[in-house]
Amino acid sequence: MLPRGWSLSAAAARLSTVLLVAAAGVSALRPVGDPDIFWHLRTGELILDTHRLPSHDSWSATGPSLPWVPHEWLGELFFTAAYSVGGFAGVAVARCLLVVLLVGSIGWLATRRLPPWLAVLVTAATVLGTSAGWGERPQLLSFLLLVPASGYVRRAVAGEVRGWWLVPLTWLWSMVHGLWFLPLLLLAVTGLVAAAERRDLRLFGRLALVGGASLAAVLALTPAGVDLLRAVVAVGDTSRYVSEWSPLNVRTAHGVGFLTMLLVVLALLVRSGRRLPWWVLADVSVAVVLGVTWSRTTAPATILLATLACRLGADLTRGPVPVARIVSAASVIGAALSLTLAAVVAAPGLGAADDGYPARAAAYLQDQPAGTVVLNAYRVGGYLLWAAPHARPVVDQRIEIFPPDLLAAYMQALSLRGDWRGLVRRTGARLALVARNEPLSTGLRDVLGWRTILTDGDYVLLQAP
Repeated sequence: MLPRGWSLSAAAARLSTVLLVAAAGVSALRPVGDPDIFWHLRTGELILDTHRLPSHDSWSATGPSLPWVPHEWLGELFFTAAYSVGGFAGVAVARCLLVVLLVGSIGWLATRRLPPWLAVLVTAATVLGTSAGWGERPQLLSFLLLVPASGYVRRAVAGEVRGWWLVPLTWLWSMVHGLWFLPLLLLAVTGLVAAAERRDLRLFGRLALVGGASLAAVLALTPAGVDLLRAVVAVGDTSRYVSEWSPLNVRTAHGVGFLTMLLVVLALLVRSGRRLPWWVLADVSVAVVLGVTWSRTTAPATILLATLACRLGADLTRGPVPVARIVSAASVIGAALSLTLAAVVAAPGLGAADDGYPARAAAYLQDQPAGTVVLNAYRVGGYLLWAAPHARPVVDQRIEIFPPDLLAAYMQALSLRGDWRGLVRRTGARLALVARNEPLSTGLRDVLGWRTILTDGDYVLLQAP
């Protein structure tokens, strides 16, 4: 017999939500493969060894003159701790559990505040809309923090709370990942609109103080300080070289998830049948701009819309939440975690990095003299920092630290455009680890006479004559 307040349809919907969360965790349970995780792990180990943040790069071929301050060091230490406990399997399990907590927290909110099958739709859209960001890197921690932070900002703008808890949350977040500024952006946009609409100077002043205190805590009480702002600007300057910063492609899974979530929010706005505050529309606008402008921010935009949908659904309910719904909501994360942990125990092949990385070539490079310069494919730059620390790749995934002219010449050289021969001479590289199907590998062999040392999967290791 079903508990009081439940129906067969509602029970089926809540079971579907649990299975969606568990399925998200199982799909995230795969060997480590994100190209960024390797340099994140090496950075975490460097911080643990030296007990300080580095200020200059000493790993790449461009030398120690490049300023570099890790702005995600706490997130890097998180994954380094997972690696120290269980190796790459520990990193994979940590990623899996973070995905379960992320999707499960949205499923918990949706099950508690929305009609059962609408909660299933919101959870499914969250799975799709955030799936492109499930890599084992600090941004996954950011996505998880955004769930409570976005709800808290909206409560502050609505006048339900003072908002001061945003100060320590932003301070902590700024040491985890660069998305720390997003709650402050949401606070600034929606708070300004709300204060103007209500003509409430006290609300504007309080929210301005909260935002200012949060920013002051970040700049004055974190090891990176003002360099955090420089990091945001630097990422913007180099975004054209990274595919994640391209506009949203609606034919992808995360594009479909984001658009579905947007339609759910718009339907709830129409369904309300009453005039909504302008700050809610400003809230939606922030998410839309983030979601369609860059693929990399589609996941946080989806989370913003999901938490807003849950808030709008709670407003439409206009009454106490039934005990049955609270109990079923609390069971979402617990049941999904149990299913996912069972999959973790049974999952094979988590103890090594993905087979797509050139392990044999890295071992060869590690046997070369320390400081050997390698003209590398972009994807394996961070991997070489980890697997062949003796080598010095020309470029790695810390793309914001490299000179713009070097990046431009490097990207052109991969396609044999521009002065690619000059780029090869400029780097001083005598070895190259490049993709076999890249034009650069053909140019090095057929034009400059480099010879093949070994072939490793999709990559080839070449040596200058």
